[in-house]
Amino acid sequence: MRLSQMQDIAGCRTTVKDIATQNNIVSAIVEIFPATIIDRREQPSHGYRAVHVIVRPNVLPIEIQVRTRLQHLWAEISEKLADKLGIDVKYGGGPDIARQSLDYMGDIVKRLEMLEYLARTLPTEDIKSQMATIRNDIEQILTRFG
Repeated sequence: MRLSQMQDIAGCRTTVKDIATQNNIVSAIVEIFPATIIDRREQPSHGYRAVHVIVRPNVLPIEIQVRTRLQHLWAEISEKLADKLGIDVKYGGGPDIARQSLDYMGDIVKRLEMLEYLARTLPTEDIKSQMATIRNDIEQILTRFG
């Protein structure tokens, strides 16, 4: 493959607390560098959700993945399942139970992150408290699963 045809020559990842922070980081990167944004939150790839920012500080592209903690935990579980059950798990294949579990966990993460984001714009202490409890419960479940 020609170097000029590669999507990125280098990459890095940052993991942040929540969607609002993810949006802020992506905006900050775009203010500094010319960039292309691939928002996998809007169009997930077989459940994978994150924002990829392709920057070109010089000529060669560099990919910066910006994930929330929950998106990162989901991706780590997907990687572990792919190691055990085959790479197809990451691309919509593999055993039905693995695929269904990843889809289910991804849907929960998406719904929770949207509720958290809305709670920031319409804050009440009750909503914030409930979101914190749900977040902690999901993080524990995902961490045990992984």
